[in-house]
Amino acid sequence: MLRTIQKRVQEINTDDLRDYLTKYQNEKKASRVTIDNIRRILSSYFSWLEDEDYILKSPVRRIHKVKSATTVKETYTDEALEKMRDNCENLRDLALIDILASTGMRVGELVLLNREDINFNERECIVFGKYWLGMANEKMWVDRKLADIVEFNPRETMVKGKIAKKVSMDKLRPFCRDIAEFDLEAYSGGTKFRNGDTIMARITPCLENGKTAKVDILEEDEVGFGSTEYIVFRKKEGIDEDFLYYLVCSPIVREAAIKSMVGSSGRQRVQMDVVQNLVVKVLVLEEQQKIAGILKVCDDKIALNNKENDNLPYTMS
Repeated sequence: MLRTIQKRVQEINTDDLRDYLTKYQNEKKASRVTIDNIRRILSSYFSWLEDEDYILKSPVRRIHKVKSATTVKETYTDEALEKMRDNCENLRDLALIDILASTGMRVGELVLLNREDINFNERECIVFGKYWLGMANEKMWVDRKLADIVEFNPRETMVKGKIAKKVSMDKLRPFCRDIAEFDLEAYSGGTKFRNGDTIMARITPCLENGKTAKVDILEEDEVGFGSTEYIVFRKKEGIDEDFLYYLVCSPIVREAAIKSMVGSSGRQRVQMDVVQNLVVKVLVLEEQQKIAGILKVCDDKIALNNKENDNLPYTMS
């Protein structure tokens, strides 16, 4: 859009956007539904610019919804229903066809139907709607306190003066999973952690700035240490370490931790008891791993890009 109009966002007006939508529709042979989808996207974009004071008023406000014809889907005939019944090879298939036809429930809702949801005497059943499907079957979600699934600041033994890997606060990149650097120093105090642990800053403004990371710089059975201003999260049994990292990074934990901060201005710290007693929804381990696996792919790509960027000066020299 910006390349086509060739104006700064502050200079774009309603007529510019109308011309852009008209040209897009003519050149791309786009449907009215597609044009309205683009209008909605532009509306969200310019509303954000307005909220952030980049522009005074969104030029999309005067562009109304593009009306499109509603497609009425054809229903099956009585003859088609009889054909489906006649082609059923067993009573189970016949029962499925009849219950779908008589109740109007969706296939996904039928799949979720259990025996205990059916009252055979009253000839009634409980049907969970399509939004239930979006919850990945709520029976899999359990309310748990963080303290029930996390070991906070786990006890580790390290002799004072021992040379070990130290991760100071300045080594954490904002909103970045991986720890880019560490120092080898004599241990004199601080939080201790192992690979797989999540460390989160507990002091302002480091927490607000996204100083949270997953430890992955140590050898097996090696213990590292870092700032006393870290909270260390270690998974308990039944919890995936990657899922825990993304849970700690999520607004569910971050915002609750930030709101709990107390202390003098500029030196406020998270109240540990608030975080420990925070109630979160937890999935079974297999589902945790599926969710974490998707998010981990994104972070792996970010890590690869960062590595390539770090090597860029050497390849150009």
